[in-house]
Amino acid sequence: MQKAMQLLALQKQAMMAEKIDALGFIMVNQTFELVPYDHAIFWLGDLSSLSFKNVSGNLELEKNSDYAGRLKKIIKEYALSSSRHSDSKIITLAMNDLSDDARRALDNEEIKALTLMVFETPQEGKLGGLWIAHDKPVGEAEKVVLQDLQESYASALALQHLRAAKSLANRFILSSKKRMIIAVILLIAALFPVRLSVTAPAEIISKNPGVVVGQFNGILETVLVQPGQEVKEGEILAVMESQSLETKRNAAFNELDVSRTKLSQLRREALRNPEKKAEIEQLKADIATKEIEYNFAQNQLTRTEIKAPRDGVAIFSDVSSLEGRPITAGEQIMQVANPVDTQLLARIPADALVPIKRDVPLSFYLNVNPLVGYDAQISSIGYQSSIDPDGLLTYKVRAQIPQAKDMRIGWKGTAKLYGDWSILSYTILRRPIAAFREFLGF
Repeated sequence: MQKAMQLLALQKQAMMAEKIDALGFIMVNQTFELVPYDHAIFWLGDLSSLSFKNVSGNLELEKNSDYAGRLKKIIKEYALSSSRHSDSKIITLAMNDLSDDARRALDNEEIKALTLMVFETPQEGKLGGLWIAHDKPVGEAEKVVLQDLQESYASALALQHLRAAKSLANRFILSSKKRMIIAVILLIAALFPVRLSVTAPAEIISKNPGVVVGQFNGILETVLVQPGQEVKEGEILAVMESQSLETKRNAAFNELDVSRTKLSQLRREALRNPEKKAEIEQLKADIATKEIEYNFAQNQLTRTEIKAPRDGVAIFSDVSSLEGRPITAGEQIMQVANPVDTQLLARIPADALVPIKRDVPLSFYLNVNPLVGYDAQISSIGYQSSIDPDGLLTYKVRAQIPQAKDMRIGWKGTAKLYGDWSILSYTILRRPIAAFREFLGF
């Protein structure tokens, strides 16, 4: 009678457990009052996903340990596999019933028998189970008790899953009053007035830079200044390769000298033979052509030295990126600019442009100091978009910076530009609507 009362009390405790953790504690610890065992482990899941939840004696089982892996393998093989005990929810095993691998996995434990209790209901399927290791064979009376406990524990675990699902659903089910409050808040937020705005990459640039370009097609041999170095007007910045030009000039000079000598000889011969006069005129034209070639080569040699067009600092990325590089006539090599005469250049992607208010200061943040914001006054807005070096089609917006004193040319950041007033909902949905219309084609 006492055992029956204990069984009923334990079943009631299981059904009254508030959470799965409390239910697991009851299973692994208080089951011992009815069926003695060495230790018990409560697991959750089925063949595809199995995890250990509680261990008797308030011990903890490392989920990724080798021992946990061996236990999972035995549970899956003997309790959850469809090829074994497919209809049984309580599997009682003597050590002789185990395979060699399973026995070796439990060699270090004084276990005489195992009970694998599977918690399964027709509606929820396999929810978990209980591993019970005995230090003596399980009797028939104990098997009957375990059968009763299995049914109670399975129902209690199914109830826990039902409560969890209901609790989750309740989070999304609101009263009519709450729904009304939320609807009013959303409506107010949707109609809240805000300015249309757009963010764009920005860069500190020189206002009036002096552009240094290649004078002719050739190889840039040497760069004589460093990035950011102060230079004076007329100072040599770089030198083009001149050896090939000297070779061309010398060859042109030699050809010209030969032609002039030949002309002198023909003039003497023409005194005796008037027919030579026709050759003299042809040779003069050839000499004129060779003089042009010589003068052109000589002129290029004088332009191998690339000089600063004004006072300022040399602006370019790196010496090694220029030296030895082929340069075409008119190609930009570097800039020379006044380091304090700067402005902000913002590049707005063509598909993100909004009507911009020129009288509203734009705000920007530099990457070197992203916590500090600055204001700038728009001075010009590109009428048409143009392609950047990276291939992006953008509108160029230039702005004057009152606090440009400590800003270096080349510093980059992000600018925010403002347009007309609108409502928050339109501001949020403007670009998705435009993309959707583009997708639909109207």
